[in-house]
Amino acid sequence: MADWITPKTDWASSDAFNIEDYNRIRNNLTCLHELAETITLPFSIEDMGEDYEEETDEDKMWDVSIFNAIEDNLDTINEHTFNFDFGLKTTFYANGVFIRYTELNRIESASLQMYEAIVNHVKTIPVLPFVLGQYRLLRA
Repeated sequence: MADWITPKTDWASSDAFNIEDYNRIRNNLTCLHELAETITLPFSIEDMGEDYEEETDEDKMWDVSIFNAIEDNLDTINEHTFNFDFGLKTTFYANGVFIRYTELNRIESASLQMYEAIVNHVKTIPVLPFVLGQYRLLRA
């Protein structure tokens, strides 16, 4: 299972988006998907590729399809779990406006809210103190 990394939820207009931020958002969505499947039926999300390395993959990170996949995956995970209202999903276009700090705050805050809700939900699932189907071990 992917490790959860505390999201940055205080983006400001002066903050720069970098590879570390992309990798955190991508890995958190992967972690959310895996956690969500522990409380729901299996479902699929779009491939967001692998983690990017600092210098070798910097040009790939700016592909709009990656940011659209992030938006789509956040929306898909939300639809299959709690269906919170996180505002409108943004669609990015080539040569269009780059992801803004408001979208980054929305994405990372939504991820954190879903993570906390799923973890709390898993904690409240009742567990039987015995194993069902082990009647052969019981004596009358």
